[in-house]
Amino acid sequence: MTVDARRLPLLLLVTLALWVEAPLVAEPPPEPPVPPAGSEPAEEPPAEEPPAEEEADASQPKLPKRLPEIVPEEELQLVDVVFRADAEALLWVDGEELGPLVAGEPTVFPLRVGQHRVRAVSARFPEAEFTRTVRVRDGSDGEVSVKLERPIRDLQRRQRRERILRRDEGPRPLMWSRRDNGADVRWAQAERYCSDLSLGGYEDWRLPTVEELKSIQALWSVAPLKIIGAFTLTGCCPWSAEREGEKAWNFNFRYRRPFLGSAAYSLDLRALCVRDWDPEAEMADEAAGEGERGAGEAEGG
Repeated sequence: MTVDARRLPLLLLVTLALWVEAPLVAEPPPEPPVPPAGSEPAEEPPAEEPPAEEEADASQPKLPKRLPEIVPEEELQLVDVVFRADAEALLWVDGEELGPLVAGEPTVFPLRVGQHRVRAVSARFPEAEFTRTVRVRDGSDGEVSVKLERPIRDLQRRQRRERILRRDEGPRPLMWSRRDNGADVRWAQAERYCSDLSLGGYEDWRLPTVEELKSIQALWSVAPLKIIGAFTLTGCCPWSAEREGEKAWNFNFRYRRPFLGSAAYSLDLRALCVRDWDPEAEMADEAAGEGERGAGEAEGG
């Protein structure tokens, strides 16, 4: 077969194009060698761990997450502070209990230089307290005057208005505690409760007689306890001061009559305290108190 020389270049181009488009056949990978019989299989090499993150430069110091609070050196110094109270009290500074204060005597406590919150609570009248902010300075001993007499007088006046009832309708003028002790008590406990009571600035409280208890009953009341509305009783039967041997009298306001029972009983028995009242002496005392208050306000202004 004779090929025309003019067609020879065209045939070469077609042949080259067919060879380029032909798929290449990859040779299969070589199979791993089979270990001889009786030999242990070779261990697989450990997997390579990913490279660890580069550590920070050790020459650079690490800063704490929170910087410590810097306290001025002068505030670390302690200064002896003298506290002088006009009544027995318990002293607190910045919420921390420091100790007792004796009336009229100086008591020294060391405090840091700086500002402090002082609080004193009356030992006999916990509801009366003195508060003040003081600043302790370096190089000089300070003194703090704890004045509790006025808070105590204000508390006593408030108690007289809210917790004391004055009555001159009976055998003689009397001053009553509006509330009983609030719990079951035997006769001896009731007597001790009244003798230890300090209310409204008075400390001469006692148990009432049967006749004195009769004077505060409500004759036409439909309430469970027939007592005038100014009183608050948590039990039916306040003890009286009258005793007969191992027994004592109480007054039952549910039935409006006295009962004689064992002084060792306590169920529903209460202590309701009373004291003799001198209206003229009280008026003079109130006038003196108002004068002291006015003088104190004028001095403070």
